[in-house]
Amino acid sequence: MQWQAMVKVGLTSPPLKRVAGRKDKPTNSNLPPGALDNNAWRGRFISTYQRYLAGRDTYEAWGSNDDEAVSIMQKIWNYIYGARVLNKIVTGEPTFVIVSSSCPAILCI
Repeated sequence: MQWQAMVKVGLTSPPLKRVAGRKDKPTNSNLPPGALDNNAWRGRFISTYQRYLAGRDTYEAWGSNDDEAVSIMQKIWNYIYGARVLNKIVTGEPTFVIVSSSCPAILCI
C-alpha cells in the first residue's frame, strides 16, 4: 500500500463570513468619551448595577424588563457621571448591551 499526500503551502484560512443582519457586539471603546476615566465604568457603574440586581427579590430579578433596566441604568449613569459624561441609555445602545452582558446570568435582564 502506498500513501501520497499533497500539501498546499502559503494558503491562509478563509475569512470568517459575517452573518447577514448581525451587528458586531459593542465593546468599551463604544462608550462615550470619558466613561472609562478613573475606573468609573467598571469600578462604579457596572458594580452598582450588579449590586442593585443582587439586592432585589428573586421574583423581581426574574421579572426584569428592558424598560426597567434602562431606567435604572440611566439613574445610575446620571449619579456617577452627572454632566461630565452625557449619555442617553436606550435598549440596544452600547451601554445597555455591555452592562446586560456583563452581569451574572441569573441577574441579567
